[in-house]
Amino acid sequence: MNREFSNSVNDNLGLLENKETELLASYETASYSYGENRVEHHQGSYTIEEAVNAVGFGKFQWKLTFVSSLAWMAEACEVMILSLLGRLLACEWLITSFQVALLSSVVFIAIAIGSLIIGKLEDVYGRKKIIISCSCMLIVFGTLSSVSPSIKWMFVFRGFLGLFVHGLQSAMVLYMEYLPTTKRGQAAMSLAVFWGIGSLLVIVITMAIMTTINSWRSVLLIIVVPIALFLFFYKWYPKSARYLLVSGKKKEAEISLTKMAEENGKPLPDGNLVLPPSGIQHGSITNLVNQNKSLFVILCYAWISLMFTYYGITILTPEIITHDGLSFNGEERQNRSGDDVISNKYIECRPYSISEYLEILWTTAAELPGIFASYFLVERFSRRRLMCMLLLVYVACTLFLLIDNLPTAVLLLVLFVDRGAIAGCFQILVLYTIEAYPTTHRALAFGFYSSFGRFGAILTPFVAQMLAEIQPRLAGCIYALAAFLLTVFIFYLPFDTKGKELQEH
Repeated sequence: MNREFSNSVNDNLGLLENKETELLASYETASYSYGENRVEHHQGSYTIEEAVNAVGFGKFQWKLTFVSSLAWMAEACEVMILSLLGRLLACEWLITSFQVALLSSVVFIAIAIGSLIIGKLEDVYGRKKIIISCSCMLIVFGTLSSVSPSIKWMFVFRGFLGLFVHGLQSAMVLYMEYLPTTKRGQAAMSLAVFWGIGSLLVIVITMAIMTTINSWRSVLLIIVVPIALFLFFYKWYPKSARYLLVSGKKKEAEISLTKMAEENGKPLPDGNLVLPPSGIQHGSITNLVNQNKSLFVILCYAWISLMFTYYGITILTPEIITHDGLSFNGEERQNRSGDDVISNKYIECRPYSISEYLEILWTTAAELPGIFASYFLVERFSRRRLMCMLLLVYVACTLFLLIDNLPTAVLLLVLFVDRGAIAGCFQILVLYTIEAYPTTHRALAFGFYSSFGRFGAILTPFVAQMLAEIQPRLAGCIYALAAFLLTVFIFYLPFDTKGKELQEH
């Protein structure tokens, strides 16, 4: 009896040992979890995120940073020139202030339409192919703009140019897909610095050309050069290994990863690249909404609100400097100048002076300190917390500008911090949006929210120009309130993306 009992116990212990062995084996071949999705990840395999983290930030990423920075500088040049173009054209054609405003509106509407289309195309047909195609079209329409025979043709050429501008901006998507998790925030913020440099560059180019040979056509032609340089170095621009993998092109994805590893002088992880499930849908707006409805709603509001507040303080800056804040009497100013404005149907031919160029240059440079601050803080704080902090700084500075008779030094300091805070917050929102969505919908998400946010850019002139003409303090309060409400929305984002691995699907 005892012998039978002993044998039974031994048999049961054997079964338990076998079961434990099976559990350990299954643990070693457990599914690799990221986010809400699971990808079969066996011990002898690796994901693209693991490959990128293993190889680190090296020569491959430095080359990619250089090429991507050219793309963002080029986009900044094409967008920033809109703020200068009106007075440049007025010395050759008879144009009204309405036509100048309409030209900017046409370009922004075209960018909104193009952002949505280009984002979807990148998720369906690939990043590099669409980015290069858009760059070629930008050179064509940028060159045609420089030979426009009339303001009507300028509307046509700049409008078509706007359709393809997002192709340069979306270079950020491909860039981030090759960045190690711990370096992604700072590396992505470095491109924001080059956006600022591009904005300064176009002002310097315009000042140099207009004060020497006085040719706006030459200005439009020269600012196409950064796009041409981007295309010249396009061989350094890789295909997206993440897009190739989710498209079923595993061999091509492995080639891209091998090239990255060879250039950085580090080996890839041992094993085979993990394949995602088959039949994954690419670039679906429905999936964009269904993936996380609260994320979708908050980001829609965030993009509109940030573009509204960002362009608002940008437009108000010259008036703030001229009147030492937002406390000037708008009604009296409107009454004094109203007759003159009405009587002048066409914009006066009044070239920018050197001092005016320098003032524009200075106010544009105000964004750089905020971007540099964000660069050093982005990996120390969560994305949500840092955006909330910068928005509260913007609220405080904007309200501070309502004080009467601010000393010039204080005014300039507050304005610097104000513009820097909102510019830094905007770039972190771009970073968060790209990190929050998987490869199958990443470009579409960036394009969709960028497109949706243009409504904020279209709305803000009604406050920053029309309302500020009569009630500047009220305009300032509206921007402060919008930023405060955005802070509340950002606080309730469903998750943070700092240190989060990029998902494939």
